[in-house]
Amino acid sequence: MRELAAELRERERDLQASYEGLAREAAGEAERRLAEQLASFQRLQVVGLDMLAAGIGGPYLGFARVVADDVNLREGAGGRHALVRRLERGEVVVIQGFAGNWVKVACPGGGEGYVFKDYVQVEVSA
Repeated sequence: MRELAAELRERERDLQASYEGLAREAAGEAERRLAEQLASFQRLQVVGLDMLAAGIGGPYLGFARVVADDVNLREGAGGRHALVRRLERGEVVVIQGFAGNWVKVACPGGGEGYVFKDYVQVEVSA
């Protein structure tokens, strides 16, 4: 299964550039917004295939996108917990759970922790 996911990921990654080019070529605002949405879905597909190729290490509740700059990923649910790393605006993370105002996430490239709920937007949910 992991080999097939890796193979599909490479095919879909090639398509991702085409979707992004489609957005650049759009004639009007409505076309641009639709093409950008399609490109966004394509990026989610590539991230999902990355996860399947590497193996999912924990629960999967859906995807979220970071909607603020330099968001702190913390070891626990609260501002006093140690910093794991910073997340960039637009980065896609996997939702693994919720704890009050905090969302437990895993980063497809590695690392997991908690972010404050206002800094992520659910993209696709289970």
